[in-house]
Amino acid sequence: MTTLTITANDADQTLINYLKKVFKTLPLSKIYRLFRTKKIRVNNKTTTDFKYRLQENDLVVIYESNLVVNYKPEKITKEAPIELFYEDDNFLIVNKDHNIVVHQPYGSCLDNMVKYYLQQKYPKKKREQTFNISHQYRLDKLTKGLIIYPKNKMTQNALHNATKNGQIIKKYLAICSGQLTKNLNISGYITHDELTMKMKFSIEPSEQSKSCSTIFTPIFNTKDFTLVECQLVTGRKHQIRSTLQFLNLPIVGDTKYGSTIVTPNKIALFAYYLSFNDLEEPFTYLNDQNFIIKDLKTDLIKQIKKEKW
Repeated sequence: MTTLTITANDADQTLINYLKKVFKTLPLSKIYRLFRTKKIRVNNKTTTDFKYRLQENDLVVIYESNLVVNYKPEKITKEAPIELFYEDDNFLIVNKDHNIVVHQPYGSCLDNMVKYYLQQKYPKKKREQTFNISHQYRLDKLTKGLIIYPKNKMTQNALHNATKNGQIIKKYLAICSGQLTKNLNISGYITHDELTMKMKFSIEPSEQSKSCSTIFTPIFNTKDFTLVECQLVTGRKHQIRSTLQFLNLPIVGDTKYGSTIVTPNKIALFAYYLSFNDLEEPFTYLNDQNFIIKDLKTDLIKQIKKEKW
């Protein structure tokens, strides 16, 4: 017999999905067999409803021997320290450096660096059965900047909905080759070019293209370079990079998207600003906060003047 108590971070998912995560090595056919043979009880009542939506404090009992529960705490090997930008009980923000992968199945990545940080800071914290901390969105490997990590399921769900509803504002700074002298709100379509293995922006739609929109604001100009603020309206892969190439304003160091300047292991693109709008309780405290990498604009302007990448 296996007894499982549903925590807040494991609630609000179907019973079948929960069991698939808890018994990762058990074939799906055998999990369904547990339902058919009435070996599963929820809150002392036998159930065959595998779509039942779990609630916090539900008691799930499986009357079957030799089941292997797979939610033991994950052991993360020692990782490089993160640059922590902000942390509270609900989430943290990390300033990812250039040349760091956010997520990958094997090897070092930012996800594992964050998990290692949390394990070291909270060694006695009990791991939830199915919730696994992960990035709210990704940044390209060569891009530097702010990434959100929800610390619980409630925050994860709230930020996911806020992203869909446009309640999270994300802005980037890019050093571009060329001159941009006026604000631009560029809408168009982006698609993956199988031949070049990169994203391609165009004004007209094509087969399998997705709509995208970005607001570009020039911050500082020289004869050859412009510091541009880029605000995402949509969040497509390589949206900023491919759109700036289309505008003949390639990001310095981004040789994949048209730059002739080589900057090993980095491009001059920085996710430097986050803000939240109209979030509901218990996240209203975020509505008045802006998370900004201070002095970055000043530092990048100095780099442009010296043309030192």
